[in-house]
Amino acid sequence: ARADLRSGARCAEVVLRSDGHTYVATQQSEDMYASIDLVVDTIDQQVRRTKGAEHDRRHRLTFAAVYDLPFFKNGNYFKRNVLGNWEIAPIYTFESPEYATVQSATDTNRNGDSAGDRTIINPNGIVGTGSNVSALTNTAGATVAYLATNPSAQYIKAAAGALANAGRNTLPTRRINNIDLTIIKRIALTERVKFEFQAQMLNAFNHPQFTPGILNQINSFGQSGSGVLNYLTPGNKAFNNPEVTFNSNARVIQLSAKISF
Repeated sequence: ARADLRSGARCAEVVLRSDGHTYVATQQSEDMYASIDLVVDTIDQQVRRTKGAEHDRRHRLTFAAVYDLPFFKNGNYFKRNVLGNWEIAPIYTFESPEYATVQSATDTNRNGDSAGDRTIINPNGIVGTGSNVSALTNTAGATVAYLATNPSAQYIKAAAGALANAGRNTLPTRRINNIDLTIIKRIALTERVKFEFQAQMLNAFNHPQFTPGILNQINSFGQSGSGVLNYLTPGNKAFNNPEVTFNSNARVIQLSAKISF
């Protein structure tokens, strides 16, 4: 908080860092307490907008089935307990992408805070591509403009003093297209004692799915690894490259057994 002695204004500024996000707010009024209240309200609105959007996968389709194989239900002990009494339970899940905010990793607006600002959008650029920039100087050595390394890119890094025009949550991550599978085998050891064995396979076909978090839980980008900023920065080799940023969510197999008596 600070006071402007010439105008009598009281200014409150807050920088909040949480889960990989940086929230910045500045408010000014004639009363310091009013300025603090205003800046807290602004931070609260920013946090609410972020939390509401960063975990948003707008569409999700889940199909689950349980199929009790009808074969060898009757017959001798061997047929019923070795060849029969099998159950298969697949679960198919499809989810639309989670969206991310592309950043320049630079104090573009030169307001002195440590939060990286957004980028420049090229509406005619190739979707999902990014580019760094190089400075153009005059004869005195002062920077007068920036030149995109790849003028065909969709996202152009906004260097210091440039006007960033990109919005929030414009870069889609990968969709989720997943099949889980459970196989159950039941054996009647005696009339009263029964044995059940299960093999549960998450991502049964080991389909690589490079997404933030895990397949059945959405994490924010700030919780998905140290390389996330590189993924969000145009011009970086990892930009929009989930294979080098996120886990592949490889197949997981769980085995369980139980006896009922």
